[in-house]
Amino acid sequence: MCIQKVFVLFKPDCLKRELVEDFLSGLSQEKLSYKNLQRINITKEIAKVIYRDCLEKHFYKDLEEFILSNPCMAMIVLGDEAINKVLRLKKSFRKKHKLVWLDLTEEEILLWENGKHSKQHELNLKLRAENLLHSTDTESEAEEIISLVYPIDT
Repeated sequence: MCIQKVFVLFKPDCLKRELVEDFLSGLSQEKLSYKNLQRINITKEIAKVIYRDCLEKHFYKDLEEFILSNPCMAMIVLGDEAINKVLRLKKSFRKKHKLVWLDLTEEEILLWENGKHSKQHELNLKLRAENLLHSTDTESEAEEIISLVYPIDT
């Protein structure tokens, strides 16, 4: 048995679409628990820690603008093999709630990835928002973000 801790952040679009309860029911099915579920306003400093792997990407500025634009919801997930279970759940959750809003060709995706699409800003926002939520991939990453979001011992 390997009890793990995962930080989960529901992005503004996930809250607007009222999808949080659906994710929570998935946690229950995976026999995972959660605590400290609350609305939060992400700061630039917290965004830089959460999305440190994207800081140098062409879309980071738009992602940061989006994530700071409206409240998010955060929580801590606990349980046996929580990291892998949350990753699987996140993947199926995103697939289930994917919006069919634009059909991109391989060439258009390549242009977007290189920051050269004619609708770059619009795609940055839509493609980053469509992810609906963020979760940590390691316990050390979870601990770091949790200490920023919940400064009082959780």
